[in-house]
Amino acid sequence: MKTKTVTISNIALGILLFTGCVNNNTSKETNTTDKNQVITQYANEIIYHKKVINNIMYYSNSYGYVSCINAKSGYLIWKINVQKYPNWAMDTEFVISDKYNILAFSQPGVLTVIDTDSGKLKWEFEHPELTNDAAPIFSKPIINNEYIIIKAMNNYEYKLNITDGKIVSEKQI
Repeated sequence: MKTKTVTISNIALGILLFTGCVNNNTSKETNTTDKNQVITQYANEIIYHKKVINNIMYYSNSYGYVSCINAKSGYLIWKINVQKYPNWAMDTEFVISDKYNILAFSQPGVLTVIDTDSGKLKWEFEHPELTNDAAPIFSKPIINNEYIIIKAMNNYEYKLNITDGKIVSEKQI
């Protein structure tokens, strides 16, 4: 059966944006009782990065959130605000590890790691030279067996413990 687009009122959209709720328990204002009608995107939302794995979609948006949605039904599984500094967008695509159930990505000067099951922040690594005005840009994180490796544009490479984000080694490259 083909999914239909829902038309909702401005009041309902305001409720949706304020609460951030799009799930099976949403009210009739934000979702009808017809399971084929779901809200798939917030108004004025710009999606920066999107990754779909096993019918689960992870994406970051212009409001500073990372969301996890069931790609088949469109229902929200979890959502977390990760934007540490206003107007700094997510820089890299998501890197996901099934072994550790984590999603990692970088913003200017910050590597963020989220638990894919719960949507809770596991840890963040902030570059030592990070300030409110300036932040070194990180590369796309690399996840191996025990570490996350990230390179900064100031020619440093950081090897971080995958479970807690502590620096294992840093070297100038």
